[in-house]
Amino acid sequence: MAPDTLSLTSTAGKAVSGKFVLSAVGGPVGDYSIKVPAGMSGKLTVTPATGSLADGGSVTVTVTVTSKTALNTYVTVDPGGITVTVVLSIKA
Repeated sequence: MAPDTLSLTSTAGKAVSGKFVLSAVGGPVGDYSIKVPAGMSGKLTVTPATGSLADGGSVTVTVTVTSKTALNTYVTVDPGGITVTVVLSIKA
């Protein structure tokens, strides 16, 4: 399970982080991975980006964004192809 959208607000060029929780429901997850779109390399990082979960287990995932401009992108959690939209708003 993961949220549909992670909304973040920061000043231009300053890193900001948000978190969501992945949970294994109905059985273990042998290997998961969280992928960042190629165009977001250097602007968006995910930690941990890979791992495994026991049945009923969970992990808190941190998404860190550094951008001088607002952005609307996503990360994809596999298995399952779950998409989490990441929205960065820039405040004055």
